[in-house]
Amino acid sequence: MSVGRPPKPSAVLRLEGSPKAAARERAELKVPPGDPEPPSWLSYAGREFWNSTLAMLRDVPGLVSRVDGIALASFAQALADYTHARAMVAEEGITVAGSTGSTVLNPSVRAMELAWARVQKGVSQFGLSPSDRAKVMVGDGKGKDSGNAKGYFAAG
Repeated sequence: MSVGRPPKPSAVLRLEGSPKAAARERAELKVPPGDPEPPSWLSYAGREFWNSTLAMLRDVPGLVSRVDGIALASFAQALADYTHARAMVAEEGITVAGSTGSTVLNPSVRAMELAWARVQKGVSQFGLSPSDRAKVMVGDGKGKDSGNAKGYFAAG
């Protein structure tokens, strides 16, 4: 198994104006167009995050497809889990009384940390962080920038 940076999807290369985009597109797995369907196991809050994230992702042509449902669901549910754990910490505090009466770290803090790690993975997968967005430039491939993908993700 090779270790290293995962290859950029051709849609990202195309937005960057890379000459590699055409060759990558010919070799890439062709995925069916359209929106993914949310899985039945998403919580109510997960479904809310699914809907809002999918609405943003739709604005970037070729970024999301019907086959991306599991990745999007994982990201949406991670956001839901994080917000739930965060609410528990806000209500109970960072420390709580342990089984012997001593003060211990609230288990929801760990749940919050684990959920946030999953959120960060989804952010990276879908290019939702400022650093990922900054790498996606829309241009002619000759260094002439005509904008970047941040407009696709601007808060409305």
